[in-house]
Amino acid sequence: MGRKTCVRERATDLLHGALGSPASCLIASGLECAINTRCDTMRSYKCRVRVMCALLRRNESIRSSVCDGKTAPCSLCDTAPTETLTPSQQVSRKRAREESLHRSTAAVIPMAESDEFKCGRCKKQRTVYFQKQTRCADEPMTTFVRCLECGHNWKFS
Repeated sequence: MGRKTCVRERATDLLHGALGSPASCLIASGLECAINTRCDTMRSYKCRVRVMCALLRRNESIRSSVCDGKTAPCSLCDTAPTETLTPSQQVSRKRAREESLHRSTAAVIPMAESDEFKCGRCKKQRTVYFQKQTRCADEPMTTFVRCLECGHNWKFS
C-alpha cells in the first residue's frame, strides 16, 4: 500500500469522524474523492481535508445537510468560505467589519493648507500638510505633504 493511499484512507476516516453519523462512510469517501480531484499537491489536499473537517464539526446545518443528502459532497467542495459560516460567525464578522470601518474613518488628521511647499510633480504650491513624530524624540518630526492640485503625496524629515 502506497503512502498516498494511506493518506487518503486517513483523510476519509477524519471526514467520517467529522460527519458524526454511523451511515456517513459513503458520504465521507465521496467527499474525500471530490477533494482529491480538486487538489494538485499533497499539501493542498491535506489542507483542504483539515478545513473541511473543521467546517463539518463547527457547522451543524451544513453537516446535517450533507448527511441527509441535501448537499452533494462535490458541491460542498466548491462552496465559498463565506457561505459556510454559522449565523453567529456571520454576525460577528459583520460587526468586526463595521467596527474596522468606523475606526478607519474616525481618525481624521487635521491638515493645514500652505503655499510653503512646492509639488515635485505639477510644480504648484497649493498643498496641505501635517507633522508627526515617527522616530525617536531626538529626531526631527516627519512632515507629510499632499498637493491639492494633482494629489501627489510626499514626506520629509
